[in-house]
Amino acid sequence: MDRKAFDYLKSKGDKCSFDFGPHPRSYNPLLEFIKEVSCKEKVHTHILADMLNPKGLHASGPSFLNAFLARLKGSHIKPDDIDKDSISIWEERIIRLEDSEREKYDPAGKTFRRIDIMIEGEYHNGDQFAIVIENKLNGAKYQEYQLEAYSNLVSHLIGDSQNVQIVCLLKGNYMDADESAIRLFPEDISDIIEQSCFSSPELNAVLKPYILYLKDLEMDKNSLNNARLLAGDKFSGEDIQAISAFHNAYQSLPEAYADIFMENFQEYIEKNGIKAKIQKNKTYPNYCDIWQEAIYRDKRTWQWLSVGFTHKEVRFFLVSNETHPEEDAIKKAEQLGFKKHSYGGGAIWFEYKGSNKTYPFEVPYSDNKQCPGKPNIQNINQIAVAYLQLLAGLPALLSN
Repeated sequence: MDRKAFDYLKSKGDKCSFDFGPHPRSYNPLLEFIKEVSCKEKVHTHILADMLNPKGLHASGPSFLNAFLARLKGSHIKPDDIDKDSISIWEERIIRLEDSEREKYDPAGKTFRRIDIMIEGEYHNGDQFAIVIENKLNGAKYQEYQLEAYSNLVSHLIGDSQNVQIVCLLKGNYMDADESAIRLFPEDISDIIEQSCFSSPELNAVLKPYILYLKDLEMDKNSLNNARLLAGDKFSGEDIQAISAFHNAYQSLPEAYADIFMENFQEYIEKNGIKAKIQKNKTYPNYCDIWQEAIYRDKRTWQWLSVGFTHKEVRFFLVSNETHPEEDAIKKAEQLGFKKHSYGGGAIWFEYKGSNKTYPFEVPYSDNKQCPGKPNIQNINQIAVAYLQLLAGLPALLSN
């Protein structure tokens, strides 16, 4: 795939608002549990209804409610005029219809409607208002005449159609909603939660897994929106094949970065007269192992440097297969400022935890001022050599 083909595809994507932005998924083991239980809409409804309630289990008062209401400025609701003491929060409120009311208020003729979340209260002048929140975060379809029926029923309930606002929580912007409804997406909700937790680090820590899950939902939304664009008439079958080639190449980027680094580092050490060896890690192809022959081969130590590449950063590890007993390897590593990070490939992996900034554990590609988003190979060469000089102190430690 040449540059001309890429520019052609990029131009097509720009014309139809294809989302080219980076959307890295966050890692949190609790997310797997959250994803499992959140497959039902009621989970989101229950969490958000409790957070909207100033007297909810979160015990943080009206902070989330206030942040939510602030998003409704410019709608039928006037947040600044609300009497906050008058507010009631309803979860899964059921409104039943008499036979004589069905045709008038619900075009589908249903006997009742269940509203996910309803906020009801008064303005300071005594007028009533209501906010109906319809939760579609899991991509559920709308029922027949659902939003129209909600608007009719709640307007009848409070006696004022001008003070009723429908809010739809949507998984994707491909989901239709009434023109008068306010559309909020996962990113909007996570922003509201973070804003409401700004002054409470403890609450933010508790809600962090849910916030991260919502952000992942936003990424899913963007990916699905892009996929729908590809499936439409703006892209041909050949375009999709080309995009597939880009996708496959992207998946292999970490290994390609490791290849380029290995080639450049070999030239760098030869040019600067540095005695060292480098090779690709046999277990992890996106990692390069570097060692000094005189230290490693005479068996005074079994520890070496491993430089690993991901899609967004490079990492530096001290690795040891001296695991019997592993306490010896840990003791030696700690004397140089390293702490055990993990196990992998039959070895112990350590990260530098000392105070010397010459030895960063992780360097984001975003720090590359010349080409943000890609690794700065020259800088990585220098960091790797600095690490080698640090590891050169191991023989002296072993002789003590």
